[in-house]
Amino acid sequence: MKNYIKYLFICWMLFNTVVLNAQERKLAIQNVIQWQKNHTLLDGKSELPIKKFGSKLVLLDFFTTWCTSCIASFPFMNDLQVKFKDQVQVLMVTPESRTVVEKFFSKNDYVKGNKLPIVIEDKWFSGSFPHKGVPHVVWIYKDTVIAITGKDMVTSDNIEKVLGKKDITNWPVKNDFAVDSAVVGGSQLEDSYISKFGFYKIGYPLQYRIDTSNQKLTYHMTNVDPIPALLYVIGLEKKLPLMKKERIILNVRNLDRFINVDSIPKSFWLQKNAFCFSSDWPTSMESSKRNSALLTELANRLNIHATYEHQKARVWLIRPDPQLKNKVQSGDIEIGNWKTLLEIANPDFPPLIIEGVPLITRVASQFAVNDLVSLKKAMESNGFSVEEVERKIECLVIFDK
Repeated sequence: MKNYIKYLFICWMLFNTVVLNAQERKLAIQNVIQWQKNHTLLDGKSELPIKKFGSKLVLLDFFTTWCTSCIASFPFMNDLQVKFKDQVQVLMVTPESRTVVEKFFSKNDYVKGNKLPIVIEDKWFSGSFPHKGVPHVVWIYKDTVIAITGKDMVTSDNIEKVLGKKDITNWPVKNDFAVDSAVVGGSQLEDSYISKFGFYKIGYPLQYRIDTSNQKLTYHMTNVDPIPALLYVIGLEKKLPLMKKERIILNVRNLDRFINVDSIPKSFWLQKNAFCFSSDWPTSMESSKRNSALLTELANRLNIHATYEHQKARVWLIRPDPQLKNKVQSGDIEIGNWKTLLEIANPDFPPLIIEGVPLITRVASQFAVNDLVSLKKAMESNGFSVEEVERKIECLVIFDK
């Protein structure tokens, strides 16, 4: 009897070890997930209703408080949860501490009224689905991993495809750990080409990398699209402002090569328009000449001309107003940093130009800003006026050869 009990105990231990090891491994598409019930939740609870997950499409949405696009999507994800009710469960996941998350959520307008469960101080989900960049979304349907994507793939249409059991095998996979394959074949020292240019590599992450040896610098770009790639090269030589759409001037026949005119998920657009590029240059070459030559080489590969120059564009001009001196608030942030945060958080804003005051001047930033009217009110409280004008600003200009 004792031996029998001992046998059962060993079998039980082996079973639990198998289950544990199955879940401890990194999960991929088509793997079955063994849900863990206990997690630290922002609302103070410690358990997830995992019994309900088996019949639902679960969207694990990994985020951090410093990821602006993650935070800006909270209202959209809440709306999706309401729309699909019992068919979908959105689960927000972050490795950040309760202190960090609660402090951020107490001040940010995008997360006000959030009803989604939030796993904080996460290790388990991140261990099962490792990634380097957020947003990172894992689609799990009936306990099986069916997709791992960027946030752009999270749409009502795509959710309905999954629920309708449509084929999604062609969906782009977000893999932050794929090997860089910008260059295929032998070393570039073995051939006569100064650069190599190839198609988008499915399943590989966007990457910029510079390799250095005693005799050469090799610039690698993997799965990049034209505008960011050109700006990356220009940025090697000079510090760029936030490149709002007003700073990109396209005199080209085919706009879809450069911007997603049809507003399809970005991952699909990248499959068609992104590319891989690598180029060798001697280390003895003066850096400014090398950067200029690299820009010309990349533009030639794209069959375009590209320049970085001053052009007239619509801007919102911020400058001190002598009549508002008495309204100045005590400052908690430098105006230059606040300007950048406002531009990032409000993609529809034109470039914000500050004139007549050092960028390190401290201002109060506790105001909700989402349009020109609210920006004027916020700036008036700090002693500034805001005006929409045309100004010559630095722009990327692209035109066909």
